[in-house]
Amino acid sequence: VNQHSVGFHEKPRVTSLGQSSRLVVSWEYPDGSQHGILAREMSTRGHNYGLDEFQVNSNVAGSQNDLSITDLNGHNSFLITWNDALLDGHLSGVFGRVVSSGGGNPPPPPSPPLRNERI
Repeated sequence: VNQHSVGFHEKPRVTSLGQSSRLVVSWEYPDGSQHGILAREMSTRGHNYGLDEFQVNSNVAGSQNDLSITDLNGHNSFLITWNDALLDGHLSGVFGRVVSSGGGNPPPPPSPPLRNERI
């Protein structure tokens, strides 16, 4: 699944995309600071859709971990959430990104991360 073999690639998560034969695999990897999040769309038979793995998080300072993936049924997209230890200044921010399903096309530029709001 992963293309790069430097460092530990760990804690994979998998979700199927609706009624299709596609799935998304996401995992933590060393991104230069601590951990980042990569993802890749694949078929249920283990073939990729010609897409490379792509980085989900845009912030690479600190550690992004504890990821989760959810299919957004009927919207041809999925949501990946994670914890970020530095981005919100509170050492425990929850962030997410909606990613359009590529189905053989490269994913669009990442949307701005969703973030938790403190009340």
